[in-house]
Amino acid sequence: MPSREQNFLIEGLGSKVVSQLSEFIRSHHPEIKGYSRSSIYNMVMLYDEYSSSSFQSTVQKYLRSEFVQPVAGQLKAYPKEDIDSTIRSPSIIVQPLATQLPKILTYTTLTNLMEITCRCQSDEERLFYILYAHKEQLTKRELQRCISN
Repeated sequence: MPSREQNFLIEGLGSKVVSQLSEFIRSHHPEIKGYSRSSIYNMVMLYDEYSSSSFQSTVQKYLRSEFVQPVAGQLKAYPKEDIDSTIRSPSIIVQPLATQLPKILTYTTLTNLMEITCRCQSDEERLFYILYAHKEQLTKRELQRCISN
């Protein structure tokens, strides 16, 4: 299996570009953290894995209905007119639905997602450990122990 860096080279995004992007962010916005060279590779890897149609269909297959938050924690519903005017506002940038990641990724930490992505082979296994880490509120070490056993 090729490494993350090899995947980038295959896809045409060379390591020099990633290094330059990391340095650019670091020099122009030193207050922003989390954009090291390895972090950028990890971001792309997570996006590739969890935006794939195979993972999306696995989520749809096993989780047909969405989890619903209790009423006390739900956001207020706004009239359709307010939403339409917000969407048409030229100052707001909204990512297209096709490129948004599944909501289930918010159930656990980014560190846990990286562990799950690197250690689990199938989409079903990844989905299971995302849900399990959420239910049991696992730390990174606890998750590693669970996956290893």
